[in-house]
Amino acid sequence: MKKIIPFLIALLSGFLYALGYPHEFFWHLPVLSLLGLSLLIYLLNFTPSLRRQISYIFLHNVAFYFCAFYWIPYTLKEFGGLNPTLSFMLGSLYILILNPFWWGYLIFIKKQNKIPYWNDLSTSAKVLLSAMILTLLDLFIPQQFPVHIGHFWMKYSRYLYWAPIAGAGFYGFISSYLAHSIAPIFLRRKIHYPGLLTCLILLLLSLFFIPENRLDPNQFVKLRIVQANVGNFLKLQSEGGLLGATTEVENRYVRQSLQGSLDDYHLIIWPETAYFHSLKSDNLKSGESQVPEVFKNVIAKSGVEIITGGYDRKAEAKSFDYFETEYNAVFHFDQGGALKDVYHKHILLPFGETLPFGPLNSYLKNLLQGVSFFAAGSSWPVFTTSNMKKFVTPICYEILLTDYIRKMLNHANSPIDFILNVTNDSWYGPTSEPAQHLYLAKWRALEFNLPIVRSTNTGITSVIYPDGTESKQLKSGEQANLDVKLFFTKNNEPTVYQRFGHFPLFFMWGLLITIFLGYEIGRIRREINRASK
Repeated sequence: MKKIIPFLIALLSGFLYALGYPHEFFWHLPVLSLLGLSLLIYLLNFTPSLRRQISYIFLHNVAFYFCAFYWIPYTLKEFGGLNPTLSFMLGSLYILILNPFWWGYLIFIKKQNKIPYWNDLSTSAKVLLSAMILTLLDLFIPQQFPVHIGHFWMKYSRYLYWAPIAGAGFYGFISSYLAHSIAPIFLRRKIHYPGLLTCLILLLLSLFFIPENRLDPNQFVKLRIVQANVGNFLKLQSEGGLLGATTEVENRYVRQSLQGSLDDYHLIIWPETAYFHSLKSDNLKSGESQVPEVFKNVIAKSGVEIITGGYDRKAEAKSFDYFETEYNAVFHFDQGGALKDVYHKHILLPFGETLPFGPLNSYLKNLLQGVSFFAAGSSWPVFTTSNMKKFVTPICYEILLTDYIRKMLNHANSPIDFILNVTNDSWYGPTSEPAQHLYLAKWRALEFNLPIVRSTNTGITSVIYPDGTESKQLKSGEQANLDVKLFFTKNNEPTVYQRFGHFPLFFMWGLLITIFLGYEIGRIRREINRASK
């Protein structure tokens, strides 16, 4: 029985870690997520067997996957058009690359004794450096669905004052440092109190950096966000050109867009790929093609600009060629019905919008008919509302990539007022994915001190404010509008994190290393003095 217990602990660590993220079956308990993190660190650091360590990471990922990411096979079936068996097999392979930083951390553990002077360091220095190494691996090893070790702190969004200074990575470090400090207790050793004390001091120091976000009553934008709740079957029929389906989808968006009074509104928003026919933005701008009547009619009746997700086809593309000739795009039409600008999605989803096999994709396109091989965008346009408020439009999972959003914001010539994230989570069905997607997106609002307008097809539609709180939500499966008067702060200058990225975190590490290095030098001198006596 004793031989089985560590493997059960590994499974338990994955289950507890999953409780840090929204779920429709389990409680959302972020504190237990930290405990799960500590258990796995304990297993990896106090087990000499490489085979067992690999088994622990695998079992941790198995529990985490089936408790939090069980929706992946369903999505592969719906989004990629794969059969259920192949979807389950490919989804299960995700276990191997789920949180890939653990494999890098295992290499560090096996090699740490070969690091010069490592064995001469005090326990405090080893704990600190191990926490930094895990944080670095978490930040810089790419992940397909970026779930970082500090994300569970979002539950306490009102108190995450370090986020606009050092980003989500700061809370990843706090999580790692706390977990390394707690892990020894499972061997009936004392908790590492210097680590706990350091984390407590850092968290308390953030109270001095509370941003002053006073809203300006004269600075606002009025938005109508349309959630038409178009299911996958109807959506695919409309994209296939079935007349009844295209009429139904158009009617839903038109009816909801024109409900009630639209006086003083600045923008009507439709979500990702809301418009089902491919457009050619180059031809629209040159006048060779006409803007679809559905947009002209809504704009003429409402007097309000429209922004919508859709498909943008390259002007030179042949009618039968759909391999990297279309973009997943956002179109912005002005009050005269003309195209103002268009954004092309840069980061494409594997097995739905492309395949991760580079040059082999052109050979696989005929084997996997359900995969849409989109082209990737290359520019970052800044959109402007009719009252001159500036915004950018990351599509779907792009909002989860902090470095990408930072690049997008820094590309603008002037400060941005808000972020518009259009997405379509209908492919995930009645699972926890829409709540997880929303939960993780909130970090961008904190890091960049900007509101995020989240427009979705089937839910969850809402506005995320710069402190991580939300407006009223349109739930999954709800067909309705979210009308919002979004006020802005008097100061929307870029945050420290937007300007400098991870540098503030590394600067803080430098200070901690300097403090601990001074302690190490003092300890060595004391030992030398005792030895000389």
